[in-house]
Amino acid sequence: MKTLLLIVSIVAMPLVSQAHDYFFSFVEMEYNAVSQRIEATLTVTTHDFERALEENGTPIGNMASISKEEIEIIEKYVNAHFTVKSGDQKSVLKFMGNEVSMDGTSNWYFESESIDFQEELSIRYDLLMDDFPEQQNKVTLYHMGQTYTAAFTPMNKTKQIYIEN
Repeated sequence: MKTLLLIVSIVAMPLVSQAHDYFFSFVEMEYNAVSQRIEATLTVTTHDFERALEENGTPIGNMASISKEEIEIIEKYVNAHFTVKSGDQKSVLKFMGNEVSMDGTSNWYFESESIDFQEELSIRYDLLMDDFPEQQNKVTLYHMGQTYTAAFTPMNKTKQIYIEN
């Protein structure tokens, strides 16, 4: 019986160590012309985000209830790996809230400081790519009834989006 349990454990080990087959996150964002801020929702696999923070030396306890210090860690990490440049201005995102879902994903809500929104945006989105070489990210920008998307991979971390007026 012990031998059978050992064999089953060894055979099942690769299935357990591979939590999922893909690594993907995405941002949906919109420019608020009244406040002149970018409003963004980052959706990410919760345990991948936790692991990336931990491997960067800044583990977070409970993602559902984070402290002020943990918010600062998250803001720093996100701002290091997701930036929007409009002209000479680079976005600085502030944490607005989050939701952790039972399906294993989290939504993180951010708002930029005031930024002059121009027709050409340069977006860098390499979130989680240092920790997961298979990571792929996508940005969807909603602006004046138009939708713009860009996909990001470890080989292509920066993209330009041109706004049509």
